[in-house]
Amino acid sequence: MSHFSDNFHSAKKNAEFYDTFWQSFTDEIFSDEKKRVKAIIRLMKIFPTNKNNTNILDSGCGRGWMAPFLSQYGKYTGVDFSDEGIKYAKLRHGHLGDFFLLNDMNVIPNSWISKFNIIVSSEVIEHLHYHDDYIKELTSYLAHDGILILTTPNGNLWSVYSEYMHSTGNYMQPIENWITPAQLKELLVKNNYCILEHNGIRDRNFFVGNLLRDNLLYKIIEYINGRIKSFHQRSLVVGLYQIICARKIS
Repeated sequence: MSHFSDNFHSAKKNAEFYDTFWQSFTDEIFSDEKKRVKAIIRLMKIFPTNKNNTNILDSGCGRGWMAPFLSQYGKYTGVDFSDEGIKYAKLRHGHLGDFFLLNDMNVIPNSWISKFNIIVSSEVIEHLHYHDDYIKELTSYLAHDGILILTTPNGNLWSVYSEYMHSTGNYMQPIENWITPAQLKELLVKNNYCILEHNGIRDRNFFVGNLLRDNLLYKIIEYINGRIKSFHQRSLVVGLYQIICARKIS
């Protein structure tokens, strides 16, 4: 049973939250965004494409903050449920590509099927109830042999993160449905993707280091971390974010 419509209606219902959310933002790119886009661009460079023949979809583009980076690699399209986010994106970055407001299930044109060579989805999947249906939807827009680059928080850190957020009185987004690295990998393989890279993105300013430094669990994780040779794979163990790059194989 497909839950795409459930994801759609939940996102549309929560659009008001994000309208208010984006109104408080500026052109400034924050430290966590810088780390994520740096990791995304590193992968874009590994799989070079002809800019004139490459269609890029930024799924859940928010205020369009990644448009200046992604548009350097192809024809950019951003899509989001937030009216305020899309308005801001068009105002600031409209010259870099096209932006679509998802206010109706029928707004997505049929021409999007198998259109995009690269789809980027950064910090979106964890705010949906049905992960599998989201991946299926993205896959339908991805061309044969297309590349999906997805970032999302590391579900292994959810309990620590949520405890911290509640204890400090910080806001939580309407849906927080984090996915672990193992679950994310399994999800993409199930949907006929070949995993090209799966890494972590560490944030040295993130509270986890301070909270867990004297914790036995943290010491065990760091020990395991130290025995993994790859810097990016090490980061997957304790990084706040994970980034996965996969190729559609069917």
